[in-house]
Amino acid sequence: MTEKKLTVSKKTIIKVFWQHAMKYPWPAFIIFAATISAVGLDALGIWYFKELIDQLTTQQVVTSVPEAVWRLVGIMIAIAFTRWICWRLVGFSTTYWQTNVMSDLQQTSFDYLLGH
Repeated sequence: MTEKKLTVSKKTIIKVFWQHAMKYPWPAFIIFAATISAVGLDALGIWYFKELIDQLTTQQVVTSVPEAVWRLVGIMIAIAFTRWICWRLVGFSTTYWQTNVMSDLQQTSFDYLLGH
């Protein structure tokens, strides 16, 4: 009795994964967009920090410096808070997306193995 060995290619595995991953497009989009936003806000925060240092080291009229410094500090706090929200969105969306995709893949794998 000869057994027929079934082979599955890498392309087939990726295709099945992609089909299951795209069942949940919103979490995937949120992961992508929030990650890009958080990294962009990191760069923007560094730029505002440079502006703050420049403001503190320039020789300007004493009355205008504190207002500008507090404005820059407020902007930096807003950027940090928004960046934190973006990373939290990435974390929550990744948890939801990954658990659902893994569950679907596990079910598909068992169905394939059992021949149902």
